Amino acid sequence: MPVVLYSTSVPVTIKLKHEILRVKRMLECRKIEYEEVDVAVDFERRKEMEADDTGAKKLPQLFIDGKYIGDAEELLELEEIGELDGILKGEAS
Repeated sequence: MPVVLYSTSVPVTIKLKHEILRVKRMLECRKIEYEEVDVAVDFERRKEMEADDTGAKKLPQLFIDGKYIGDAEELLELEEIGELDGILKGEAS
């Protein structure tokens, strides 16, 4: 189950920097292995992310098995309603 986190090494705001760190902590606390794609330097992967049919452009973005799961706010909401763990374990979508 490949987990991909699209982020940037050049966040333009403090809020973005904190959101990226929050999502990384969510994954690391749950011992979820993930690939981090830095769209500031990997332009091909950025195009891949932007080509997704969700229309989401906001970073960070989490994908599992090529399926968009959410940005930082959406992941926090999933965590608050108790659905994030199941999604990360592949039990729900």
